[in-house]
Amino acid sequence: MSRAVTIVALSFGDEREYNRSIFSLWSFYAHLSVQWEKAPALLFTDRAQFFERHLTGLPVTCITLSPSRIKEMRGHIDFVHRMKICAIEEAFSASDENLFYIDGDTFFISDCAALFTEVSETVSFMHTPEYAFHQLRDLPLPSGLPFHLVAEYIERNELIMADGSRCSFGLSLSSWNAGAILLHRSHKTCLPDVFKITDQLYSGTSNHASEQYAFSLVLQTRTQLKHCHQYVFHYWHRIKKRIADMFLLRHLNETWLNATQEEKIAAIGRWTKILPDHFDNHQLTWRDNAIQAFNEGRCREGNFWAIKALMKYPFSIAFLKDFLYHNKRFLLQRHGS
Repeated sequence: MSRAVTIVALSFGDEREYNRSIFSLWSFYAHLSVQWEKAPALLFTDRAQFFERHLTGLPVTCITLSPSRIKEMRGHIDFVHRMKICAIEEAFSASDENLFYIDGDTFFISDCAALFTEVSETVSFMHTPEYAFHQLRDLPLPSGLPFHLVAEYIERNELIMADGSRCSFGLSLSSWNAGAILLHRSHKTCLPDVFKITDQLYSGTSNHASEQYAFSLVLQTRTQLKHCHQYVFHYWHRIKKRIADMFLLRHLNETWLNATQEEKIAAIGRWTKILPDHFDNHQLTWRDNAIQAFNEGRCREGNFWAIKALMKYPFSIAFLKDFLYHNKRFLLQRHGS
C-alpha cells in the first residue's frame, strides 16, 4: 500500500490543548495497522517545542504558527474555527495525498486504515451526522438563539459561492460533526466555498459551529458523505474536555515520557478503552446531568443524578447548594400552584 493519507492536526493556546493533540495523534498510530510512514501527520501549532519529547518516534512534522499567521487564519471575521479550514488548505499544498483532519479533542478507538481506500473523488467522511438543519428552529430560547439564526439565515438567503454564483441550500440537509474530516485530494476545490460560506454564516449569526455547517453543506451536495464515528471518539462537550484534561495531566507524565515506544503504545491503547466509560461515570458528568435536568424542569431525573454524585462525592459544598436550591425552587413552585 502506497502512502494514502496525511493526518492534519491543529493545536494552539495552552498545555491542555497540547495534551489533547498528543493523545489524539498517539491514539491514531497506536491503532494503525499499516506502516506509520505511510500515514504521516502535519501538526499546526504555536509551540512546536512543546511536542518534541511527546511525539518522539511518530512521523509528525510540526508547522509553527506565528501570532500574525493565527490572526490571518482567523480572517476578517476573527473566527477561531476558521483556522481549521486554513490548516487543511495549507496541508493540501504541502502534501500530495488525501487528508484526514482531526480535532485535538478526539482520539481513535480502532484501526481506521480501511477508510483510506474508501475515500475517493465522490466519497468524503465527517465524524457523524448530528441533526437536520430544520431542527435548529426547535431549540429552546434563549440558549438556542444562535442556532435559530442559522436556520433562518440558510432558509432565507442564497449563499454566495467563491465564484460569485448563488446557492439556496434549504433546511433539509444535516449538520455533521466536524471533529474528523477525511477528504480526497480532489476535494481541495471545495475549500473556497467552505471559506465563503463560513464567513457569511459567522458574520450573519456569530454561531461557533459555522465552519462545521459550511463543510456539511458543501460535502453533502458535492460528494457522498459518510460517517467515521466507529473509529474516532470526539469529546467536544465542555464537561468531557474537563474530564479528559484531568486524565491526561495525570497520565502524560514523566513515567510515560520515559517509557519505550511499545510501552507508550500499550498505555495509549488502554486509555482509549478506558475513557469512554470514564466520561460517563465521572462525578462531573453526573453533576452536569443533574443541573441540565433541573434547568429543564425534570426534577426527578435531576435528583437521580444529583444523589448519585453526592453519594460518591459528598463534600462538594457548591454542588450541594445547587442541589438544595433547585429542590427548594420546585417545592415553592408546587406549593404556589
